[in-house]
Amino acid sequence: MANRIPNQRGVALLLAIFALLIITSLALSAMFSTGTENAINSNFRDEQSAYYAAKAGVEEARDRMRPSAGATISSKLPTVIPGSTNGALYILNPTGSETVAPWDSSNAYYDAEICKEVSCSGGYVPYLSPAPSASTTYASTPALPYKWMRITLKTNASASGWSGATQNFYYVNSGLAAGSYVCWNGTNEFASAAACTAPNSAVYQVTSLAVTNSGTRRMVQSEVTQPEQGLTFPGALTLDGTGDSMAGPNSNPFTIQGADHNGCGSTTVGSSVPAIAVDSTADQSAVKAGIPSNRWGNYTGSDATLPPGTTPDIEVATMPAGLQSVAALQSLVASVEANATQDLHRNCDQPGESWHGQLAANYRR
Repeated sequence: MANRIPNQRGVALLLAIFALLIITSLALSAMFSTGTENAINSNFRDEQSAYYAAKAGVEEARDRMRPSAGATISSKLPTVIPGSTNGALYILNPTGSETVAPWDSSNAYYDAEICKEVSCSGGYVPYLSPAPSASTTYASTPALPYKWMRITLKTNASASGWSGATQNFYYVNSGLAAGSYVCWNGTNEFASAAACTAPNSAVYQVTSLAVTNSGTRRMVQSEVTQPEQGLTFPGALTLDGTGDSMAGPNSNPFTIQGADHNGCGSTTVGSSVPAIAVDSTADQSAVKAGIPSNRWGNYTGSDATLPPGTTPDIEVATMPAGLQSVAALQSLVASVEANATQDLHRNCDQPGESWHGQLAANYRR
């Protein structure tokens, strides 16, 4: 016979409900954790997409700064510090019908960064107009979501940092005022009260803003300069080392001139140098002996005291550091080869055989 206990009626139902509650809690926790992980992964992916898009914008601007680039902007690069008219250049990359106007404080892509780098007390820093557009050569389909790239000359104290409620400016040279030019001398940056001139190069700041469809924003900034090669030779023809000799041609059209002339695409004229530079008086005599005496007048240079046609302009010169050792010469040749961007032909107006490879081989010899 069944022995029923009245106070235990309904326990199975309570246990089932309690177990169902536990299982439901675990399921909801798993769903919440999965959703959180997906959101984190989506945010990270979006953040990385914005970062690489902004970096791509910097790279496009940097490449287009080259004079030989297909969509070059070299003629539009700022030559004055930001805060002056035409002191900033923007490259715009709108999507569809949207308007990208970083100089407009009401625009969705307003450039609020520039006033943290330079003084905007007199109003927003002027920009170059018209601002060029992003080139499809660098991002055709789909277009990367960088919205604008800004190019300005770097100025002294343009970098800043915050310490509590105080803004600390990082000077290239604290002895010069903020807003001074910043130049590159081949080894390090230095501040200058005047614009950078050769052999020093101007330093540019390239800033890029990217905004994804979900609204993630990333800004990337890079410093860019075009280093000078420093190819300063003491003579039009420089014979390095010791025991130099030369067998000069007897052809009258053959000349060596130390006076600088306008070159292919260049109107820069520098000071005159010797026709031939050597590093000792012994080499000076040996080289002179190898040149036919009836062609001495074909070798002219910086020594204006030489009577025309009486003796060739061969001078003893102090060789630059880059020409005083085999290792330095090899480094110079490697630098020339790595940075060569133009082929030199026999005639600037006529295509012909490229000489730059032959010149490199002659440097090695």
